[in-house]
Order: sequence, then C-alpha cells, then structure tokens
Amino acid sequence: MFSKPVERAIAIAAIRHKDQVRKGSRVPFITHPVHVATMIARHGLGDDALVIALLHDVVEDTCDSKADRRALIAELSAEF
Repeated sequence: MFSKPVERAIAIAAIRHKDQVRKGSRVPFITHPVHVATMIARHGLGDDALVIALLHDVVEDTCDSKADRRALIAELSAEF
C-alpha cells in the first residue's frame, strides 16, 4: 500500500514512540505523526514529505543525548 521508505518511516516512528501518549490522554502518540502524514498525503505531496511527517517528532521526543541522536542519524542514513 505504501512505498518501502514510507513503511519504514511508519515502523521507526511506531518503535520510537511506543511508550508515549498524547498530552492529557491515553491515546498513543503515534496517532499524531500519522495524522500529520495523512494531511500531507491529502495535499498530494510525495513520499519524501510523508517520511518527514512521520518522523518529525522522533529526534525531539525520543533522543535524550547526543549519542541517541547519532544512533538515530545512523539508523536513518542506512534506511533512506
């Protein structure tokens, strides 16, 4: 249904946000980047924009240190 990069971005975002919930609720946080990606798709933007939408909070919300950021960059560089 989705391209490999988009499927991989969904998987990375889901794994990285797995224990997070939306503020003030018990709704899984992954709903936020998926909602953003849905809006991007409805506007006809391509896979690159979808990947960015899906991953836009990963660094801010899942990396606690420079080492975490470096590991994420290495993971994303290998994938994309």
